Amino acid sequence: MKPATQSDWETEFFAPVLAVRIVDNTLEAIDHINMYRTPHTECIITENRSNAEMFMERVEGNVVCMNAATRLTDGVQFGFGGEMGISTQILPCGGPIGPLQLLRRKFFLYGDGHLR
Repeated sequence: MKPATQSDWETEFFAPVLAVRIVDNTLEAIDHINMYRTPHTECIITENRSNAEMFMERVEGNVVCMNAATRLTDGVQFGFGGEMGISTQILPCGGPIGPLQLLRRKFFLYGDGHLR
C-alpha cells in the first residue's frame, strides 16, 4: 500500500486498484468527485440522510448510488435489455441527432447495502 498522488485521481485503473482520499465533509467529497469523475457511476455509503441527499443532487454522474453497489448499473438491471457496449462519452449517440438525443439522464439508485 502507498499513499495516493495527484496522478491517481486522473487515472482510470483497469486493474484491482483503489485510490482513496479522506475528506473533511460531504461538499469536499462532491467537489473532488466532480473534478475527477468518470462521469459514469458515483456512490455514497452513509447513514446520514441529509448528506446522502446533498450528494445525490450535486454530484455529476449518470448514475448516482446511495448505499448500493455500483455494479448495479448495467442495461439489464435498468430494464433496457442487453448491453450494446460501454461508452463514457457525454454524447455517445450516432446518426440523426434531435433534442432528445442531446439530453443526459441521471438515474438514482437507493439501497440498503444491496449488491445485486
